[in-house]
Amino acid sequence: MRCLRPSIVLTGRCEGGYQRFLEKNGWEDEVPETARASETPSVDRLSSKQLRKLRSEIITRRSKTLKPMETRLSAIEKDIEHHEARVADSSDAMMAATQENDGPRIVKLSQEIHHSQERIECLFGEMETLTAAYEEGKKQFDQQLADLESV
Repeated sequence: MRCLRPSIVLTGRCEGGYQRFLEKNGWEDEVPETARASETPSVDRLSSKQLRKLRSEIITRRSKTLKPMETRLSAIEKDIEHHEARVADSSDAMMAATQENDGPRIVKLSQEIHHSQERIECLFGEMETLTAAYEEGKKQFDQQLADLESV
């Protein structure tokens, strides 16, 4: 009996196909390019170079997604600090205006304090929403990196 496959054993029996022959004998480089291109690379079979490339891509996507959020969170914090300082200054000025019995100035300062406090509340709401989105995004990217590292 004669087998036409390259996995001929001396007994004349065929044991598997060409791919099995290559895997068994360690000749992976002889797999035709068309066969390699049609295979979708599983994460288990990626080379260290491919793993580094995937890790780099994840880190790049993470940066592009999270960096604008970090920038906005920082701007919100500065804006909150600014408005809190205005509230403190206006409160001090109101105390002085109250001692001087300056009614119009008290009204103006009261409105400024009220406006700054409303703005602070709005900023805290935005910061809370953005922080939740940031944490969720960070968690997802960290999970992707952990999954990649466990390979």
